Amino acid sequence: MQEVIEDLPLNRLLVHFDELGKTVKSRVSPLLYDYFEEIILSFGVNIVTFKTAKVLYQVLRILESQPDVLILLRDRPQYKVPDVDPYLGVGLRSEIGNVTLRRRSAQALQGGLNKKYDEYEQWALTKVGAEAAWNVTHGEQVVVAVIDTGCDLTHPDLKDNIWTNPKETFNDTTDNDKNGFIDDINGFDFAGDCENYNSTEANCGKRPSPMDSVGHGTHCSGIIAAVQNRVGIIGVAPNVKIMCLKVTPNTGQFYTSYNLEAIDYAIKNGAHIISCSFGPKKPIPKPDDLKLQELVNETGLYNLSMNAIVNKSMLLVAAAGNEATDLDKIGFYNPCTLARTYPNNVLCVMATDDADKRVEGELPSSGSNYGSKTVSIAAPGLQILSTIPSIFKYNYNRYTNMSGTSMATPMVAGVAALITSILGKRDNNMYKNWCACAPFVCGGLNVIGERVPGARPAVRLRAGSCKYAIAENRRSSSTDHGGTVTNTILAKAENSVKEPARPGALLIRCHSREGPQARQILVGSSDRIDLQNDQTADSYRRINADAAVQSAMRRLDGIIWMKKAVFSLPDQVAMMEGFLMIYYNSTNNTPEIVAEATQASDVAQFSNYITNLGTLKISAYMYLSKTGLYRLSVNTSASPSDLAVFVGDQQLSDCSQTYLLYSTGDWYNLNITYINPKEPINIYMSEPDSSDLPVKNLGGTFFIATSTPPRDFYYAPNISLSSAWQVLARDPGVPLALSSILSSKLQLDQPYSFSAVLPDLTNFNSASSTTANVNQLQAALGLSAGSGRLVGIAHTRLRAPELGTSGVCNQSIPCTMRFQVSCELCGLYVNGLQVVSGYDSRNLLQPVTRVSRCVALGRGQSNQTVLHDLVLRFAIGNTSAGTTLSVGWLPCNQNEPAPRSLKPYIMNNLFWQPSSGVAGYVSGMQCDVWRDSNGGGSKPWLPLIKFRLPTALAHLNQGDDNQLTNPSSEEPVYSAFKNSGCSANESMSKSTCAASAGFQLHTILNKGEVLNGKYVDASATLRCWTFVNAGFRNGLVQSLKSMGVRIYLGAQKVLERGGNPTPPMAPTTTTLGDYYQLLAIEFPSILYGAVWAVVNGTGKDDLVRIDMSRTLLPIPLLGGSAAAISNAASSGRHLLHHRRGLLVTPLLDSAAINLAHQQHDPAYEADDNTINEVDGHHQLNHNPSITRRALQQQLNSNQGLYAPTYLGASSYSNNWSLPNTSGLCGITFSPDGAFNDATYYLSTTFYNVSVKPGELTAPRCDNQSAGLSDPVCPRVNPQARVAWFSGFMKVPITAATSCNSSMSGVVMCKWFLRVVDDVNMTSAINIGDVTIRNGVEYTPSVTSSETVIWLPYNNTSGAVQADLYLPAVVTARSKGVGGFYLAFNVSLVTPGFRVFRVNSSFWFCNKDGWPVLR
Repeated sequence: MQEVIEDLPLNRLLVHFDELGKTVKSRVSPLLYDYFEEIILSFGVNIVTFKTAKVLYQVLRILESQPDVLILLRDRPQYKVPDVDPYLGVGLRSEIGNVTLRRRSAQALQGGLNKKYDEYEQWALTKVGAEAAWNVTHGEQVVVAVIDTGCDLTHPDLKDNIWTNPKETFNDTTDNDKNGFIDDINGFDFAGDCENYNSTEANCGKRPSPMDSVGHGTHCSGIIAAVQNRVGIIGVAPNVKIMCLKVTPNTGQFYTSYNLEAIDYAIKNGAHIISCSFGPKKPIPKPDDLKLQELVNETGLYNLSMNAIVNKSMLLVAAAGNEATDLDKIGFYNPCTLARTYPNNVLCVMATDDADKRVEGELPSSGSNYGSKTVSIAAPGLQILSTIPSIFKYNYNRYTNMSGTSMATPMVAGVAALITSILGKRDNNMYKNWCACAPFVCGGLNVIGERVPGARPAVRLRAGSCKYAIAENRRSSSTDHGGTVTNTILAKAENSVKEPARPGALLIRCHSREGPQARQILVGSSDRIDLQNDQTADSYRRINADAAVQSAMRRLDGIIWMKKAVFSLPDQVAMMEGFLMIYYNSTNNTPEIVAEATQASDVAQFSNYITNLGTLKISAYMYLSKTGLYRLSVNTSASPSDLAVFVGDQQLSDCSQTYLLYSTGDWYNLNITYINPKEPINIYMSEPDSSDLPVKNLGGTFFIATSTPPRDFYYAPNISLSSAWQVLARDPGVPLALSSILSSKLQLDQPYSFSAVLPDLTNFNSASSTTANVNQLQAALGLSAGSGRLVGIAHTRLRAPELGTSGVCNQSIPCTMRFQVSCELCGLYVNGLQVVSGYDSRNLLQPVTRVSRCVALGRGQSNQTVLHDLVLRFAIGNTSAGTTLSVGWLPCNQNEPAPRSLKPYIMNNLFWQPSSGVAGYVSGMQCDVWRDSNGGGSKPWLPLIKFRLPTALAHLNQGDDNQLTNPSSEEPVYSAFKNSGCSANESMSKSTCAASAGFQLHTILNKGEVLNGKYVDASATLRCWTFVNAGFRNGLVQSLKSMGVRIYLGAQKVLERGGNPTPPMAPTTTTLGDYYQLLAIEFPSILYGAVWAVVNGTGKDDLVRIDMSRTLLPIPLLGGSAAAISNAASSGRHLLHHRRGLLVTPLLDSAAINLAHQQHDPAYEADDNTINEVDGHHQLNHNPSITRRALQQQLNSNQGLYAPTYLGASSYSNNWSLPNTSGLCGITFSPDGAFNDATYYLSTTFYNVSVKPGELTAPRCDNQSAGLSDPVCPRVNPQARVAWFSGFMKVPITAATSCNSSMSGVVMCKWFLRVVDDVNMTSAINIGDVTIRNGVEYTPSVTSSETVIWLPYNNTSGAVQADLYLPAVVTARSKGVGGFYLAFNVSLVTPGFRVFRVNSSFWFCNKDGWPVLR
């Protein structure tokens, strides 16, 4: 008789009869029927719940006397979820892994991540190789039953992966599927809220919803299957479905009865894997007789459930526990120790940390349990971030860290699910019921009372009479698809067993299928680890998800499991249906390319090869949008020895058979190698679930794409200046062939003899004469007609038409267009991707016209690509051939008779017609200096100082060689400036004012830190740029001194010294007409004391000159007429509004993947002669910042997003709306003590940020009544001594009526910006990227200056004039402390010499858009 414990609150009995179907109800008086409820589990366990303990004891006494009762156990509490994590104070061994939940919780609430998961906070996923495993599977079609405290069914990371009972109708109070449970949509709650069933208490008893109120089960579920949605976290198997089985009341207490009920539910309702993050209350190394009897009985009941699990070929994953105990010395620790008896279907899981060491707690009794003979596998279990319900217990967070084997167990269950999802792909059956394996036998009966063939008659066993059981498994044979298992069971009974079972009494052969095989793969593919903190360990292994799924893939016969392509759709910047075809001249190890072509087709059909000799390589990305088995066949008569076809990374060994390709709805590589191509090749496919044989080509399947971003012209200003093309050409020196236009032979940074600018290439050919075209091109290049053959490139920058209902290219509506090319021999490339092959390979050098497939243009990895490189590589024969050369575009899926001009969509900032009026301009060369020397290139922050030559030299006493250390040797650098009549007031400078393109940084920065002992030998990055109407004399360009330098001319890098040195390669002949081209000079690492200059020829007498008429700097113009004043020949037509946004969606998604179906909406095409006004919805988008670099990154600079929508537009346009605040808005700085350059030098002047590390206290200074002709911030205490303001200077354009009144159309008018500084202060003004007023030092050498600014005016009769706005940054600083307030004195002077003081009526800012510094 079981001991009566009055305070035990559990009124439940677990009973096992010798036959299934027998009931407790049949053994007791009907008078007791109303006092208990009885359910019978499918594996022969009866669970009886009593209303009172008194009735329980009455029934207990009756059952103890029944001879057919084999097991009788009163339900008792087991593991309880701890109120406090026992590992709370234990950190990871890696510092980067010790993270908190705050950042993740915040990100989850705000919308999440830009990547799959945070590799620091979810360190365990990286440790087990989960991301690599996801390239193969995410656990599709697998159900994991989580037996725990329930699940938060509404959690954003779980709700989409909660299992749904397909046969049950929600909330109709009916057991639709007849499984014994009403409304069990997502699982079931077996426990309710109470420890015991009591009808007088609310929420007691079973109920349909397994909603979690404790958190433990939700955390375990998230580890397995949190959705991959870039929110919160991601589970190790993010497509698995979680069957939520709640077995604890609100106390978090587990009970054997509920556990068994949940296991039975999981078996009967389709779960493949059961995750059990629970165990007993504590390990008992030496139980007394009474406790031993309870443990044996409990084990017998679990064994009954295991028989059903084995029959269903399922897998149970159990936690090893957290008492720092060697389980090899413990007889019973259920369900973990079931792994000894059922090693093929049970995994006992130990917890490890980020260093693969066993997790240990702060107390000796706290730590993961272990035991090399009991523990099956290890997994990460320390500081595991996962989901939790938003409840008071967790401060209403959604995520937290937990530790222990409870966390390691679902990690293993998730990896097992990944394996199972692969194994089940053989026939979409995730589990098999091939035979009944009953490995637990007591005296000739298995655990459900069935007689074992060949065993002696069974002896009846009383409850608890089987004291212990030992199972030994020996694998007699194995194959890749599961082996035959021999289970030899030795059972020993005590007292009541008259004759023990004979060894070998149970001999069952069964095929190990998905569950056992998943277990075998998981353990076999795991990583061996050395637990130095477990001296008794023989060996342990930690899961490896990547190795596991790869091992599982090898188990599949007859299916090609393709490796996914290294391809991310949002990262692509250009994409088109088709195939890339590269022809090589031989089959040896070093073949040379003889031709490259693009087959613009949506079907895989290949014939009419360019050549039948050598080797052809065909490649494409293959998009298989559905999950499942595709059938593929190759139809060709090509010799198998000449042809190799690869899908993914698998070669098709026999092209005569049909292959099954398993797709997870992703991208895969297709590669074909064909030696001496001659015979046609057709690749046929059929989709999953299709009854069609693979006898047709699937459209929308094969694509070519590039993620290589366009060239970074970081040295160019952010203004769209023209719609021109740059043409570079040379004589090839050999007869023309297909190899003449190879991309490797025609690059920008290569030597060319000729350079020219063409306004348009669409209508370049002439219909009146077949020879006029080549003559026109030759004339543009400065050649005489009939000069002979040429090869070269035409380059420009393209912004695709933004078509569709929203007028914005986005994920659903990509920027799409088709290109048409007419030529003899050419290839058109977008961002390096060939989209048109323009030639007839069988009749070379005959005019042809080719049209591409629909090309999608995306934003790329940075999500900021707006302008794309468009390059036409061409070859031209003799004039007698009737050369044509033109490029146009067509809308996708519209049949139009003639191509449209690309001119409205070309946004070139490398070439410019100053007379076009798309921008204003000043004279000179802009120079920027960064106080670092990291190799030049694109900078994420603004420069230390900006200044403009030659005027900057006129502002300084040192603006001549009198200050140079060795004036005689450096005199040529400064002689032009000294002798040419330059003035700080440019209105007074002589027309001969000029300076050499060179100087000494000491001349500009002659004070401050740069010259004290620490920095005198320091280096900086220097970049100077301007626009010039010429090239270099005879193509020769060099640096005056031997130092590292890069020189850019137009789109070309024409010289590099140091780094990757190149010889001078500027074109020898440059023809620009009235266009100007960009000249940029960059010294990646230049000493402050070095003198530099650029030589236009061979010696010092040929220094490049900066003068007031031939070196011009464009400045952006904003406002209603800023772009509209441009004439139609040089302006872009309406491109609709473009909204700047770093979160604008990328290229396209699966719903829009078939580019052949992209539509063009002509309703959104504006008239050719209209220009879009600045988008009135743009806002200045600056985020708060108080650190130096963060602030600088937010300011408009030449590193800003360059996304112009029309000519004249700039990066400022995308952040600009009509001014809504007049007056000054900015920040001030009041340093303490003496103010001198040695403490705060010029970066403070320009950007109000301390040069020293740390934060800067910079109060706002907003004065709506002040402009640039007033005191800055009066009555500020202390007085503002440094100030920074950013805004828009209004230009009253209507006041320019006296400008060239005799001319019609757009004219450029001469304005003056007058600045007068007090002797106690100096100021500087930048407009766009250009310095207008050089306030580069203190005390100023020049207090008054006038800068000539040329601005456009539309002098057409009847034209409506509108004011212009110039984006400007103004800075000022004053003398030392005391008695002086900063005050500006700035005026605009019209062409008719009318003076407008720039007060608050002429200065505006967007107050809400600028940084808030605290």
